[in-house]
Amino acid sequence: MKLAFDPKHAAANTGSVAPALDRRRCSFSPPESPAHRSPRRSLGAARLGAFCEQLAGLLDAGLSLAPSLELIAQSDEWPATAALAARLHRRLVAGRAFGSALGDETGVMPPALARILAVGEQSGRLADALRQVAGAQRHSAERSARLRSALVYPLGVLVVAAFVAVGLLIGIVPGFAELFASMGGALPPLTRVALSASRFCIEHGVQTLAVLLLGLLLAVTLYRYSPRCRHVVRGLLSRLPVVGPIRRELALAHWAGTLGRLLAARVPLLEATTLLHALTGEPALDAFSAGLSTRLKAGVTFERAVAACPTLPPRLTGLIALACQSAMLDTVLADFAVRTEKRTQQRLDTLLRLVEPAMMALLGLIVGGIVFALYLPIIQAGQML
Repeated sequence: MKLAFDPKHAAANTGSVAPALDRRRCSFSPPESPAHRSPRRSLGAARLGAFCEQLAGLLDAGLSLAPSLELIAQSDEWPATAALAARLHRRLVAGRAFGSALGDETGVMPPALARILAVGEQSGRLADALRQVAGAQRHSAERSARLRSALVYPLGVLVVAAFVAVGLLIGIVPGFAELFASMGGALPPLTRVALSASRFCIEHGVQTLAVLLLGLLLAVTLYRYSPRCRHVVRGLLSRLPVVGPIRRELALAHWAGTLGRLLAARVPLLEATTLLHALTGEPALDAFSAGLSTRLKAGVTFERAVAACPTLPPRLTGLIALACQSAMLDTVLADFAVRTEKRTQQRLDTLLRLVEPAMMALLGLIVGGIVFALYLPIIQAGQML
């Protein structure tokens, strides 16, 4: 059952909850060694945001950090969230700081967000930092959900079109093949193509489907576990006519928003740039981020470093140059990220409205093409009579 949290109730019962948690602390094992750590599952942006928001609420209610983590570990309905809270609690009990404990969770917590929480802990504003991270993760989850919903409809139409075409080729076309054989004479090229496709689906359809499924499984596995494969795929996607610009704009907004949050949390600029490595998944932008901290260490100013980057658009480099002069870089970057995401979302909505009729036209073209190919010999035979 998910933790039902009421700040007033929790604050009123802080004195009774903490001793109970102290008595149950013996149920937690000592800090785990690397050899005995269990596999860690990624929470996802939505669940990680909910975890941070829940922890912030418990801190606001008056509970200290360690009992709050133990309470989440024992009551959260998601096993991965409970396991994360339990691991962090064990490290806190062993004497480590919260920021140091988060440093071991690179597969769960992005390094940039972990650093924001560490700075919040050092400044005594951990609850505020947790709410900031929760908002960022919730926004990331909403953005991913919008992108998935934009892709589901076109892919669904393509799958339906493929099943309808295969069904016609297997179930309807063979009957017409017998009719055409009894009629004799030469068949139109389009009809011969339909008959050849029908024979192929009947004779090799199962094998082809098995090969396609195995290829899809292999591609997903390589993309998931091979960094080089992900780099190649992302590079190819970035070069696509329509998908590429949308990906680049979203990556740019993510880069600017993350840097703005780090600077707003009072993370030094040099350290903040080191946390941008491999952040966006956009090869060109990540390559620039990887060398940005090196250029800053060499004495190059931030505005000159970004101005020399061909990946960043002039509208962003100009804003950065003005923001560095007015000491409002964090605010300008955050505002740029919000406006870029809104503009990209509008473009995505427009594209989706154009794709929907195009997909329906494609489905009609496939079905209509097969039907026309089957009736074309009959029409020609009737004209010859």
